[in-house]
Amino acid sequence: MREPLKSVPGPSRQKRRRPIMLWRLLKDLFFPGRESGSPADRKEHADRMIAEGVRAESSGNAREACEQYRKAVRAAPGYAKAHLNLGIALQAIGDAEGALQSYETALALDPQDAYANYNLGNLLYARGEPARAERLLRSALERKPDFPDARVVLSNVYDAQGEFAAAAAELELVLKQRPDYAGALYNYALVLKKLARLAEAESALGRLLSVDPGYPRASYELAILLLRRSSRLQEAGRLFRLALEQEPEFPEAHAGLYQVYRLQGDLSAAAAELEAALKQRPEWAEALHNYGMLMREGGKLTEAETALRRAIAIDAECFPAYRMLGSVLLSQSRIGEALETLRAGRERGPAELDLESAELFALNFSEDISSEALTPGVRGAHGAGLSCSLRTFSKLKGSGAAPSRRLCFPRFQLPPGCFVLPSPARAPRQIGDGDLLLLLGRADR
Repeated sequence: MREPLKSVPGPSRQKRRRPIMLWRLLKDLFFPGRESGSPADRKEHADRMIAEGVRAESSGNAREACEQYRKAVRAAPGYAKAHLNLGIALQAIGDAEGALQSYETALALDPQDAYANYNLGNLLYARGEPARAERLLRSALERKPDFPDARVVLSNVYDAQGEFAAAAAELELVLKQRPDYAGALYNYALVLKKLARLAEAESALGRLLSVDPGYPRASYELAILLLRRSSRLQEAGRLFRLALEQEPEFPEAHAGLYQVYRLQGDLSAAAAELEAALKQRPEWAEALHNYGMLMREGGKLTEAETALRRAIAIDAECFPAYRMLGSVLLSQSRIGEALETLRAGRERGPAELDLESAELFALNFSEDISSEALTPGVRGAHGAGLSCSLRTFSKLKGSGAAPSRRLCFPRFQLPPGCFVLPSPARAPRQIGDGDLLLLLGRADR
């Protein structure tokens, strides 16, 4: 009788088992802890990956950190800390969408985490969603009141919404917790400027520079405040130069030095500073306008016209450039072009009284000064005359002693028959910059 065959695995059976073992090996290598081990084991493994990511971040390798945090997320998908760290690293490499998803996942897993609330709120503020950002930042501070960074961002939200007093209050709380927090001192000074608390702003900037002398933006802002007082022009100039030493690519600081030199009467140095500013920031309409104005004062009309036309091309609402260009054209007897320029500006800004005034002045040189030649904004109730509101120029002078008294303007001549009435809000006196005047005139010369 034959013995029964033993059940021995054949070659074909061995081959079927090898791929299964290989798959498990690959799974453990690339997806560690995904389906094996207790939650505590997975979390422990994720913490090791997070520690590797932190080391990579500390050495400046944000992309390697992202990879380590992704491994941590795969190891423990329900671990909020892994998602939060991944979000921070993704934001550091500029992946805002990926960071947003990671922060939202972290917050969904642990709504009480102050850092998840803060980081998501900070990102939403940067993305222009202040309402959601404010709610999350408040939530972070409820869970962690001693959280200066969250208060700074919350103050930024209030600042962006125009709630300057609330922004200042948050920053004052920050500075109680961290008196030498340079960023908070800087923001506090800017908010105080918006609240017109200029002496306090100056004090905050001085305090900041004593804490951190290498803060070029603080030097710049303090210099801007010092420009208000002629007795401190030298100090303002020193601070602008210090800011440029610390941050050479700082066009605003060059523009600040332009103001210092202009006030000191050094027009050549002022022009050089504007040229330096425009080299760093060629499409800066305000600087181009100032350069055009400077060129006009120096009699360089071609350069002035070029700069002013560039300013208008860059910013169609740079209204001072229209007025200055009209003046340049008028000085060359190009009256039609001057009127065309001024009217183009007034179409963009019908409420710009300086342009209205400049157009009226240009009409004084025009052969056709009838009411049909005037723009609707200039044409008044007098069918055959002129009627418009004016803002006086700082260089215009007059007595204004009586409404019917003809004023004498050394550089600007009014059409015959025109009279100036001082603003009823002011007693008759010498006219100053900013007075609103009524100009009545006759066209029948």
